[in-house]
Amino acid sequence: MGYSYCHIYYRNLRRKNKFLYTQTISIDVDDTDTDLETFYRQCQLKPTFAYETFSNGTGGNYSYRLVYVFKERINIRAFGELYEKICRMTNLDKTKDHCGKVITQLMNGTTYEAKVFRSNRIYSSITDLPVDATEQEQIVAYQHSLLPVVPNVYKPRHSSAIYQPNNIQ
Repeated sequence: MGYSYCHIYYRNLRRKNKFLYTQTISIDVDDTDTDLETFYRQCQLKPTFAYETFSNGTGGNYSYRLVYVFKERINIRAFGELYEKICRMTNLDKTKDHCGKVITQLMNGTTYEAKVFRSNRIYSSITDLPVDATEQEQIVAYQHSLLPVVPNVYKPRHSSAIYQPNNIQ
């Protein structure tokens, strides 16, 4: 439905100095010759889910987003290292657009017609993809307890659209 999502910020102020944590890392793949299905099937580090973006098919090229979900809360230092590690492990370190590394980036969802693939894998930044941040910092990031942040979910008041997940692989 094209909903947007972002990381968790103090008082929901999407600024770098208000960043609290995230549990997702999103990687944009833009203007590539490889379609999402081919990439997903060959990818060794499967994203939790992946979907074609709005610009998919523009100019005859493919565009999609890979989303990796983590069970721990990822702090700002570990975020950049995890993003780069995932890019290296998926051979996307030379991708055109690294907007996913921008801590204040807002990500958009997609349309009903877009292809979506999901592995449902939830990763651990401590055991599955350890980064160079000290283990103690990672454990603190995981154990750090914050007041629950309730996201503002936009729900249209009048919508004739019916969710039909028939294209999810």
